[in-house]
Amino acid sequence: MCPLDTDASTASAAVCRIPALATTHSIREFEIQEAGVLTGTWFGSNTDELPKFYDDSVMDDIIDDTASDCHVGINFKTE
Repeated sequence: MCPLDTDASTASAAVCRIPALATTHSIREFEIQEAGVLTGTWFGSNTDELPKFYDDSVMDDIIDDTASDCHVGINFKTE
C-alpha cells in the first residue's frame, strides 16, 4: 500500500507515491545507486546443510529425505 498523493490525484485518477526503487537498469542508466553486497543471517530447515547455499558452488546434491518441507532464506540487515 502506498500513501495517497491528494495534490496529484483527481476525481478520475488516484495517485500515490512510492520510494525510489533501484533496478539494475536504473543503476546503470542513471547512476542512482552503487551496487553493493547484501549481508544478513542465513536460516533454513536443515542448519547442517546451510553452508551449501552460500559456498559459491552450484552443484546438485542428492536429497535422501524428501518427506519433509525444505526452506532456506536470509534475513537482511535493516538500516
